[in-house]
Amino acid sequence: METQEATGIAALPARPALANASRRSPNLLLGASPRVSAALLLASKTLATLEGRDFVTPDDVCVLVPPALRHRIVPRAEAEIEGQTPDGGLARVLARVPR
Repeated sequence: METQEATGIAALPARPALANASRRSPNLLLGASPRVSAALLLASKTLATLEGRDFVTPDDVCVLVPPALRHRIVPRAEAEIEGQTPDGGLARVLARVPR
């Protein structure tokens, strides 16, 4: 279901699924805050506008997740020992969140 914002850009409804999944990830000590959903929605709408679209796609969100969240993600010590990076942790979280 799409929603129409006052900006005239149709957008996916803001859902905290990504933030929740990052906080529940067994490989992450610190996940994304609940406010990240709203920030990602705004950034995704901006990206869609810059690309000449009046709608947001799940791919818009996926492209923005690493640069927007990498500084907020802290892998667990065990995951770091195994070589997991914040981007790797985010990729695993994105793979588990439905598009």
